[in-house]
Parts: sequence; C-alpha cells; structure tokens
Amino acid sequence: MNRFVVVLALVGGAMWPSACATRAADETHERPPPPPAPAVVWASSVAAAHAFAAAQIQRGELSEARSALVHVLELRAPSAVAPDDVAWVRQDLFARLAGLELRAGEPQRALDLANQGLALGVSDTVPVLALWSARGRAERALGRSAESDVSFANTKRIRMALGSKE
Repeated sequence: MNRFVVVLALVGGAMWPSACATRAADETHERPPPPPAPAVVWASSVAAAHAFAAAQIQRGELSEARSALVHVLELRAPSAVAPDDVAWVRQDLFARLAGLELRAGEPQRALDLANQGLALGVSDTVPVLALWSARGRAERALGRSAESDVSFANTKRIRMALGSKE
C-alpha cells in the first residue's frame, strides 16, 4: 500500500470523532461534533500530501513524493471552495511536481507539468511564479534558451509585482 494513502487515512481518521467520543456523547446526551466539511477534508488532504512529499523528498524517495502529489491533484475540489482558490492549490501542486521532475532529470516532463499549471490561468501569484521558474529551468535544460528567457522574464515580472527583491 502506498505510504501516502496510509498517511491520508490517518489524517482523515483524526478528523472524525472516535468511537469513544461518540459513546461518551451518547452517555451524556450530547451530540457528537458534525463531520468536517468537504472543503476542510480536501484542504487537509492537500496539506497531508505536501507534508508527506516533503518527507519523501528528504529521504530521496521522489517516486513516493510524486505519487502523493499526483493523487491529491486528481481529487475533485468541493464546490464550496472558490475557483480561484482551487486554481491556486492546483497550480502549486503542478509547480511542485515540475520541480520534482527537474530534480529527477526529466525536463520534458517538468515542462509539460509547468504548462498544465499555467493553462489554469496566469496571474501574479506565488504558484504561477514557481510555474514560470520551473518552465524556464526545463526549457534551459532542453536547450531552448530563447524560450527560457521569456519564462524567466515572466518570473522576474511576477517577483516585482509581488514586491520581492531580485
């Protein structure tokens, strides 16, 4: 079983009242707390995937990290989550995956992932900055210097828009 699925199950299980808490609530005639909203479960799943991926990257387990991020990227976001927030989260995941592919020596895969993330919309946000950066590094690794110059120019523009120093 994928270690991420186990971690996700533990995180998800921690959000539901335990049998003991439910039994205690029945004995005192209190109602157990309601289950978490789908948006909370989705956001918790994304956070768990990022934490798991970070730990796997530290251990050199890029495949496990990739698997966790792809899994959560494929989850459908609840309708209660604003579309801009969904795009932000998905772009962040695409940027992280592109970075993993660069680290694994797969610049074409990194470029494809960066382009998928950018296809969700271009704005002056940190995930879009990371996507342009990953795209530029992938293009440079593929020997496409003119294209990488454009990507890095977009990176620089967003950094300036966000108030970051070069």
